[in-house]
Amino acid sequence: MRKRVDERYSHLTAPEKGEGIDFTIGFPDGDKIPIQLMRDAYVQFFEEKKHRSDFFQYGVHSGYPKIRSLVAEFLNRCYQLAAKDGPKKEIEKENIVICGGVSFGLDRILTVLGVDKNAIVYCEELTFFCFLNMLRERGCEVRMIPFTKEGVMDLDWLETDLTSIDGDAAKPILVFTMPTFHNPTGVIMPLETRKQLVHLAHQFGFYIVSDEVYSTLPFSQIRNCIPPSLALLDDNANGRVMSLGSFSKVLCPALRFGWIHASSMLCGKLGSAGVVVSGSPACHLACGPMEILFRDHTIDKVAVQAANVLERKFSALWKALQQHLPKDCSLNPFDRRGHNMAPQGGYFMIIQTPLEMSAFKLSQFCNEKFNLKVMPASMCGDSRDDRLRLCFAYHKEEELIEGARRLGEAIRTLK
Repeated sequence: MRKRVDERYSHLTAPEKGEGIDFTIGFPDGDKIPIQLMRDAYVQFFEEKKHRSDFFQYGVHSGYPKIRSLVAEFLNRCYQLAAKDGPKKEIEKENIVICGGVSFGLDRILTVLGVDKNAIVYCEELTFFCFLNMLRERGCEVRMIPFTKEGVMDLDWLETDLTSIDGDAAKPILVFTMPTFHNPTGVIMPLETRKQLVHLAHQFGFYIVSDEVYSTLPFSQIRNCIPPSLALLDDNANGRVMSLGSFSKVLCPALRFGWIHASSMLCGKLGSAGVVVSGSPACHLACGPMEILFRDHTIDKVAVQAANVLERKFSALWKALQQHLPKDCSLNPFDRRGHNMAPQGGYFMIIQTPLEMSAFKLSQFCNEKFNLKVMPASMCGDSRDDRLRLCFAYHKEEELIEGARRLGEAIRTLK
């Protein structure tokens, strides 16, 4: 039985068993949230800090030094830093600013960089729809960078468009990207493209905001060999890249613990933003139990476990989609005639509906007739209306399989 509205803790009522299937919900599986682990970490933290009342005051603006060092060490392990074409490069605590999850980090970046109606922001042609909402609130000009048929950001297009901008206009310019297990396509930006994008940022003087929240969730076939963070490819002292991460998708969204990895110059600006000088990081208290989880590398194990669960869920959905979708659908996000492109990590994937079938109308039909929710990619900034975003993180494997069956039946019925 659904809980009364005044008893809800979450902004969105996730479907319970038998209430429908929702491929739009970007939540982790509630049964996989390690509640006991976090409880134990909080208990240990309060025991360790019971004589340190200073920890319960306002926190250090950038995040207290110990937690920033632990995040840097974690990222060093995550990316392995085994650069084959250059010297080993370490992430230091001076390159880390703590924030209340990626969304609060994004908002701080937009504020510090002065992104408003006079700014130009580039996003990929499919992108995180909530970030588009944040940009609309600020009234800035948004331009969409196309993907190539191979699923790579078209940097030739970007360079041409940047060249066309009036050189006398003092407009803040930034590029927003999700290079690793992109939301919603699931693709990975190649290393050479990452390097070229960073080069263009210095050439044209723009900033890069890189949402890398899914980089800690690689599937087994590419574990330990994911491309490095964009910020890791930039200058440690005076770089123009800000890479953001969090454990919302690994531990739980409510924790609101995240970080910005950037040059020491940018970290200085972000760490002295008015909001943190006034109130300190929103997740200051959460830094305590997170220190416990970082200290003995427990967080590494939790991330691997979360990725393994997601891989099993995706495998079940992928096989079911191949079985139930009509042949004129495509499991390639970009090229209808190209080979299937399966995500190798993260939460999301894109499918193409049959030609001339509106993804928006299909989503309405699925909801009304099949008790199935799917998101048209147009909500993610897509100019086309023949692509759907699917999230495989929340539901159980048998529900994902049933959802694929319903989607296939809906498409056949609507044709």
